[in-house]
Amino acid sequence: MEFRGYIKRGVKMKIEDYSKYYIQGSDHYLIPRDEFEELFSKISKAKEESSINITEIIKADKIMARLDKLSKKYDKLLVNWEKLKEDLKLVIDYGSGDEASRWDKIYGEHAKSTLKTMQELEQGSGTNVR
Repeated sequence: MEFRGYIKRGVKMKIEDYSKYYIQGSDHYLIPRDEFEELFSKISKAKEESSINITEIIKADKIMARLDKLSKKYDKLLVNWEKLKEDLKLVIDYGSGDEASRWDKIYGEHAKSTLKTMQELEQGSGTNVR
């Protein structure tokens, strides 16, 4: 868009010429009405686009916050998963000892089965899991 220039107040104009211009604020500059409307249209479009961009940024920020929360929850679950595996290994070791009772051996066998299922889940098969 090319401006034809501003006409300052005080330049001799005919009354009918004023309808072709827009008077801007207290500076009393005259802007050709068609240029003003084009400029106003561009400013309105830019404002609308920036509003859309801000909305998208807010949505993205909410998504990032949710992802961060889920990531922390996943990390906590992973730590708990590893602790559970360690506890199962302890039960297996305790149940396989010579001095283990009958129930300790049963618990140890169940722990072996559970640990095997967990390993299958980690590998992605998990076909035996109900």
